[in-house]
Amino acid sequence: RTVLPGDPYILPPIQNKMNLLEHSIDDVVTAIRAKAELKLSKAILDTCLGFGPVTAKETAYLAGLPHSQLVCEMDESDFASLNNALTEIKDSFKEPCGEACLVVDANQKLLATASFPLHYYINDTVVKFPTISEMLAKASSIAGSFQLPDRDRFKKLIKNELSRAQHKVNKLKDDIATADNAEEYRIKADNLMTYQYQLKDREDATVTVTNIYSESGESISIAMDQRLSVSENVQAYYKKYDKLKRGKELLEKQLEKCLDDIKYLASIETSLEASTSLAEINDIKTELITNNILRENLKKHASVKQSQPFKFTAPDGTTILVGKNNYQNDRLTFKVSNPGDIWLHTQEIPGSHVIIRCDGEDPSEDTLLLASYLAVHFSQAANSSKVPVDYTRCRFVKKPAGAKPGFVIFTNQNTLYVTPEDEVLTPILLQAKE
Repeated sequence: RTVLPGDPYILPPIQNKMNLLEHSIDDVVTAIRAKAELKLSKAILDTCLGFGPVTAKETAYLAGLPHSQLVCEMDESDFASLNNALTEIKDSFKEPCGEACLVVDANQKLLATASFPLHYYINDTVVKFPTISEMLAKASSIAGSFQLPDRDRFKKLIKNELSRAQHKVNKLKDDIATADNAEEYRIKADNLMTYQYQLKDREDATVTVTNIYSESGESISIAMDQRLSVSENVQAYYKKYDKLKRGKELLEKQLEKCLDDIKYLASIETSLEASTSLAEINDIKTELITNNILRENLKKHASVKQSQPFKFTAPDGTTILVGKNNYQNDRLTFKVSNPGDIWLHTQEIPGSHVIIRCDGEDPSEDTLLLASYLAVHFSQAANSSKVPVDYTRCRFVKKPAGAKPGFVIFTNQNTLYVTPEDEVLTPILLQAKE
């Protein structure tokens, strides 16, 4: 529902649920019994007004029943226990309220809050409060201070790796500059070769001759190793030239690889900023271990659901998906999207893959512009202006064999130069928070 000046207020849709304070517990249990095909916690959620997953699971726990048990598998004694549990929950709503509580895990992450005691969080810490206000104040402070485990550690690791890679780039550039002098050795060798019959072996430490490559007839001085003959000095200069030339080619390849590594590390750094859940951090951890950046063993995280990309809805109803890390980017581009969808990415700047779900249709100009804003926002150019954003159909995006996560090549692209407008972008970003 929109909340804007002048808009009429519309009541939320009727949920056809039962209020424990207005209906008898027997009627509520009868309604739950009728949802035979559902799991117990889902049946409670669908029946009881104002119940969330926490309250539904607590009710099942108080009844001594698994919250995942099917209603059709319950017997009369189970329903009697459920009746007692709902009565206890109902009593806790009455004034004055009982003990309010909140639950945190080992990492001090806030798991649940309630106006009554919670019992089914067996392995976590339950903190009780005399009033709901005190509980909410504490919950707010905990929620604001929670940091995803490993996030800061990985940020520091990537920062160190980037610093090391940049230092290597500077060293390689210095070595390449030295290797650029190779041509001087070839010129000296060619001159010695030309004048060798006019020179005597092991006589001079330096010889000066007219440079055969000088149009104005300038002279060139050439240092000689007096332990060698003139012919041997020629060969020595040619060997030095060949060595520097081969070394330069190798150094340039190393420099190219190092610059690619910096782009890749920067993409992980951007992913860490966008990550908001344990599943996303685990994706990045797996990526770091797989690419030998983090020296740890891979562990299975069976209890953590697969991370999901951002999902935004444009004003015209078009869905826009944004990857939060390199693994998500690959899944989004090559598994989730259709060949006719539009793919966007900041040009030569680490950032997220963005998908406009249009399946072959042309998106509106406003939607395309909004998607380009999102591509810039979720990139290292987030605070820049006139950022180039490439876009093309997903069918033209390919992943080279053996390429790192998130790395793609593409063709048939067009480029937009955009400066994200806050008044357009902010309402869309609020969807992620909701």
